[in-house]
Parts: sequence; C-alpha cells; structure tokens
Amino acid sequence: MKFFYAFWAWLTTSPKRRLDAGNPDIHPIDIKALAADLNLRAEAKRLGLAGLPHPNTQELTGPEAAIVQVVERARSQYVAWAARRLGILNESISRRDVTSSVKRALNADESFGIEARDKYAEEKSGLEAGKESAVICQRELQEFRTCHALSRDAVYPSSSKSVFLLTLLVLCILIEAFVNGFSFAEGNSSGILGGIVQASIFAALNVLTAYCIGRVGVRQLYHRQLTRRLVGMLSTLAFCGTSIFIALLITHLRNAFASGMPDPGGTAMQTLLLSPFSLGGVQSIVLFFVSIGFACFAMWDGLAADDKYPGYGDVQRAAIKSRQEFDSDVQAMREELVDLRQQHLDSFEKQIKNCQSGLALLAKELDNKDATAARLNQAVLDVANSMEALLKEFRTENEMHRGALPAPAYFGKKQILTPLAFPSLSTADNRRSLEEQELLVKLLITNEQAIRLRIQQVFEDQIVPIETFEFTFKDRGA
Repeated sequence: MKFFYAFWAWLTTSPKRRLDAGNPDIHPIDIKALAADLNLRAEAKRLGLAGLPHPNTQELTGPEAAIVQVVERARSQYVAWAARRLGILNESISRRDVTSSVKRALNADESFGIEARDKYAEEKSGLEAGKESAVICQRELQEFRTCHALSRDAVYPSSSKSVFLLTLLVLCILIEAFVNGFSFAEGNSSGILGGIVQASIFAALNVLTAYCIGRVGVRQLYHRQLTRRLVGMLSTLAFCGTSIFIALLITHLRNAFASGMPDPGGTAMQTLLLSPFSLGGVQSIVLFFVSIGFACFAMWDGLAADDKYPGYGDVQRAAIKSRQEFDSDVQAMREELVDLRQQHLDSFEKQIKNCQSGLALLAKELDNKDATAARLNQAVLDVANSMEALLKEFRTENEMHRGALPAPAYFGKKQILTPLAFPSLSTADNRRSLEEQELLVKLLITNEQAIRLRIQQVFEDQIVPIETFEFTFKDRGA
C-alpha cells in the first residue's frame, strides 16, 4: 500500500518531473528520481523474498506496471506536444508563403495600369468640361478681337496695381474732405467736425461721380462703333459739366459758410445760379481748381482700371481664368498619377524585400519543423530506454532475492508499449514548395527592372490623353 501512495504522489504532485504539453521543451524522465519515488529496489527485494512474481506468471508487478504507465503517459504527452507544435509551425509556414506576394509583384505594372485608368476615367469628364469651357472662352476672345479689329492684348492693371489705384481714389476723397473741411467749419454751427463730415460727402460725390464716368462713359471714346463713340463724347461733356458744377457748388457753399449766412445751402444755390463764376477770393479759386483736379484724377483712375476698349478686359480675363483653371485641373491630375506611380513603385520595392525576407523566415520554420521531428523521435527513444533501465534495475534486484526460485519468463523479454499515432512532421512537401518559391523570387528579381520600366510606360501612356487636352487648347492660341 505504501508503494501505491508513493506512486500516486509522484504522478500528481511532482510538476518538475512531468511534461507540460504547452511547454515548448520536452522534459526527459529522471530515472533516479523516479526509482527513489517508487522505492523501486526495496519493492523488488520485498517481492523477491516473497517469491513474487510467480515463475509462471505473465502479469507485471505493481512497480513494473507503474513504470510502464509513467512511460506511456510521457510518450502521449510528447506526441501531444509535437502535435501542438506542428499546428503552430504549419500556421507560420502557411503565413510565410510568398507565392501570392510574388505573383502580385510580377503583375505590379498591370495593377498600376488598372488603378491609373480608373483614376483617369474618374477625372475625365471634369477635364473635358474644363477644356470645353476654356476653348469656348478662347473662341469668344478671338471673336471679340476679330469683331472689333483688335490685334493687341488687353492692357489692364494687375491685382496689386488695382488695389493701389483704389487706394489713391480713397486718398483723394480724404484729402479733399480734409482741405474743404476747415473751410466748411467757418460759420458752421456743428464746428470743425460738422464741416469735415459735410466736406467728406461732397468730396465723395465729386470723386466717385468722376470715377464712374471715366470707368463706364469716357471709355466709349475708344470703341469702334460711331454710336458708342458719341456716347463717349457725351460722357466726356457730362464729366466736364458735372465736375465743374460740383466744384462751383463746393466753392459757393464754402463762401456761404464763411459769410455766416443763416441758410448757407440756400445762399450757395442762389449765388451759384445768379453768378456761378463769382468765386470771391484767391482761396476760393484755389479750392475750385483743387476739386477740378481731384475729379480729373478720379476720371483717369476709372479709365485706367481696365483696358481702354470697352469689354475687352473682361473677355480676356475670362479666357485667362478658364485657361488657368483648366491648367490647374490638368496639373492636379498629373500630380495624382505621379503620386500613384510612386506609391506602386514603393509598394513593388517593399514586396521584393518582403519576399526575400519571407523566404529566409520560411526556411527557418522548416528547420524548426525538422528539429521538432528529431526531438520527438529522440524523446520517445530516450523514454523507452529509461523504461528498460528501470525495469532491468527492478528485475535484477528481484532475482537477487528470489533464492533458488526461477524468474518469470517475461523478465527476459522486451516490454511492448502501446503504438502511438505520430503527427506528420515531414518537410518534404514544404521543401519542394520552398524551392518553387525561391524560383519565383529569383524570377521576380531578374524582372525587377523590366517591371519598373513597364510601370513607367503605363504612366506615360496614361499621361498622353491629358497632354492631348492641353495641346488641343494651346493649338487654338492663348
């Protein structure tokens, strides 16, 4: 009974001597420790003195059965470990397979071509619409030039110069308002602030009226049609009359304020109608001509804001804008294709490196699989030898204490263990697959430069339709 307690304790509470199926290492049986735990020599002596086992029996004794059970359990655990290890290795081997990656890399130019054509098809309608709009605007510009006998380009200020001219216009208003403001303040019940406000209103009226006449009306003098020129002449006369009238009104209003009249506005209108050119002193005459000067400058500013020929600047700007928008769309499409090409070239290079490193990792996993098979076979052989050594130790000790009683016949036979279903750890198929993959990678490396050239050719072929759009527009003139 003591033997069975010792055996049960060894079997259930000795983790250092048991195989863990999840452990990547195989633990061999410690013969000395097992013999000590089973009290093997003492049991062999005890049974031998008792004449056991009987000479005619074929049944194993308890200690022998325990040894066999330990060995059988160890062998089963070895096989379980190998099966689990095999599953992990097979999964890793499958993951390391580079066949599909090599095939994708060999077809990198086709993949780029499909994506580039899809990108072009996606943007084609927008490019065609932009081209058509640009061509229409260009045609309108050419028709405008032909209709109005113009052989020159439209001349108009740049954006920065336009801002500068508008700044000068505002500055004219401020200067005129400041100059007239102190004159209006004389005799004004609102003081200098009221005078400046009133002067600002008249200055804005003077400058803006002249600017509008110059920008719209006087420009008609340069038109080809006689009726439009007549409009320009009338506009010029209107400018002269308006600027003189406003200047005279400002001068008479200033004189009315300076005279301290109770109704400066009414007095100014009365004197303007009765004796418009009775300006009074030198200061009033100077202010009159200052107002006329600002009006002339404002009229020139309006005329210089665009090409002198009416409508020419608008037509040319529309043509240029549509062309710039089309060029921007073409450039954006070209840049997208350039980026797409670079992405595919980078991906192609990465695939080559991954395939090469993948082969090295695959070969390493196959070596691990071979090593697993070797370790399993060695472990099973070692545990069987351990069993034979323990049985021999037990039987030798037993025979020494049996006296004249012969030993059972099975003492001289080799113990037969339960056949095990070993997992297939052969790497023959894997090695053949590795060789095939190595040939594919070699083919990929051999064709690397050719594939890069094909990607470049696909890129150039895809750029041609975009260039055609651009050339179609250029051929019509700018």
